[in-house]
Amino acid sequence: MAERICQPITVCPHCLSNSKAVKTNQVTRMYREAVYRCNNIECGAVFKVAMTPISMISPSAIPHEEVVLPVSKQSNSAQKQLDFTTEGETA
Repeated sequence: MAERICQPITVCPHCLSNSKAVKTNQVTRMYREAVYRCNNIECGAVFKVAMTPISMISPSAIPHEEVVLPVSKQSNSAQKQLDFTTEGETA
């Protein structure tokens, strides 16, 4: 089975159409910027978004000392859902 690459769906702040990431840049370990282009040709907006992790759903097996994030209150239910979803992929 081919690996699926998931791209976050981001809507255009002007026309609310889906947009596609055209460029990303990892600025620091905890901060990434991405440039998105609106899919609506009548709009044509190009905009930058900022991405940063805000909490941990599942802890890392190889944590980095500079990364300090709170554990999400939803971590147990989210991890159970993730485990359930990945079980079907291994079959």
